[in-house]
Amino acid sequence: MPRQTSQLPDGETRGLTKHRGILSYVPILSLDRFLIDHWLPEQIDRRLREPLSIAASHVRQALAETGRPAEISERGLQDWLVRDGAEGILRELHMAPPDRLQNVQKSLGPCVRLVNAKAIRDLPQAINEFIQLTATTTPTGTDPAVRVWNQLEGYVQRLPGDCFFLSALSQFYVDGYVAYLRRVQEIQATQFAVAALDLPTADAVRISRLKPTYKYRLTQQLAAVFADIGLPTEYTAACRDAIAALRAQTGHKDRNEGPTP
Repeated sequence: MPRQTSQLPDGETRGLTKHRGILSYVPILSLDRFLIDHWLPEQIDRRLREPLSIAASHVRQALAETGRPAEISERGLQDWLVRDGAEGILRELHMAPPDRLQNVQKSLGPCVRLVNAKAIRDLPQAINEFIQLTATTTPTGTDPAVRVWNQLEGYVQRLPGDCFFLSALSQFYVDGYVAYLRRVQEIQATQFAVAALDLPTADAVRISRLKPTYKYRLTQQLAAVFADIGLPTEYTAACRDAIAALRAQTGHKDRNEGPTP
């Protein structure tokens, strides 16, 4: 909820002064948006590998029958499929024997559905389509719906290290959210509403606070994300040069140098 007081608590005011009036923040995505943008494309790409490999093999055979170079990779076929669709591919191969074209057309079917599923922006619709495709492309004895929902639940419970799950943001936002820690952004304090009168012109407003346990855990994960960033080779070289300069001042030779003649 927006703060109704005329100023931030004294500790926060000092923090803004210390950081020259700049607030850092990380984006928070709704859970359904996060799954649509991150989890679902990865799952679809995984399901796409086998049918795309089969389709690419049939396309190569059809190309060879027409006397054209039969060098097309699975990735190349996927790009071709996105660009021209199955109909465009079949038109391009119209000189191939009918049985070859039939094999190509049949093998492209699952690929088309999987590629189209990636474009669906409604999560329930996308999951239902993905469940049907799972039953078609990787049939097993397990109920495909159970498999997909188990995979989704496991993914959310074990998110990548640069993501942090939040069950709610306030009493009005309770549908599940994910903080994306790898993208730290900044906002000027003047863009942040600290009083009700600021709301009409503000770009951001506080609606809640994290409980200490979650705040500390999020901070730990944020630190871990940036701890993985390595330093450039120039840094190591500069460190080595500084030590060499100190060694020279003391009259000692570098250990890589030979003995003085």
